[in-house]
Amino acid sequence: MGDIMNKFISFIKKEKGLYRIAFCICIIFLCVLTLIVTSYEESKPMSFSTNVEKSNEDLFDKSGDESKKNSVEPEIVSGVYHVDEKTSDERMPELNDMSFAPPISGEVIKEFSPNYPLYSKTMDDWRIHEGIDIKTNKGESVLAAQSGMVDYVGFDLNMGYTIIIKNNEFECIYMSLSPDVSVKVGDYVIRGQHIGTISDSAVSELCDGIHLHFAIKKDGYFVNPSEYIYY
Repeated sequence: MGDIMNKFISFIKKEKGLYRIAFCICIIFLCVLTLIVTSYEESKPMSFSTNVEKSNEDLFDKSGDESKKNSVEPEIVSGVYHVDEKTSDERMPELNDMSFAPPISGEVIKEFSPNYPLYSKTMDDWRIHEGIDIKTNKGESVLAAQSGMVDYVGFDLNMGYTIIIKNNEFECIYMSLSPDVSVKVGDYVIRGQHIGTISDSAVSELCDGIHLHFAIKKDGYFVNPSEYIYY
């Protein structure tokens, strides 16, 4: 064993120049490797979890409130939406005005009663009433309760001169008018526009005095006009 160690030490002494070169090469290799690893660590991007943690910290102030939180919802000030012009058409709700303007000023003297007959002084019988009667004066102006297309202008044997204006699922029916109506079939009228005047052409309701018989149909069925008209 001692001879082997002596030979090994003798070999190192004889070949010490070779080992010095090898040692230098190893040192250079380790230095290069260290530089490569260091450069990689410095250039490596921040991880996703770190970004999320940082952004979450920015959402809160020192008191723990979320006052610094950026919101993607439109700002609401006094009930008005303030949004970006590019997205305003997508965010703004569609307006659907279901209200009807009064076709004429006056007191409702006979209510809507499609199921229970009301007494008719003119006909001296009991019959259903599919509209409302609004008391007024002869010659008073009748206005369109809502915008729409004129679908019918004509004379009814019982209810006199009649105008029907359609708007989407609604029909507005104006009866007991004078013959000098201001619109014709196919005309488009706007809410509040003059369409005719009042007369006593509704012979089946003569004893009720001068009035406008006004009715509304929704999807083909009579509805109570008093529930749609605003005053």
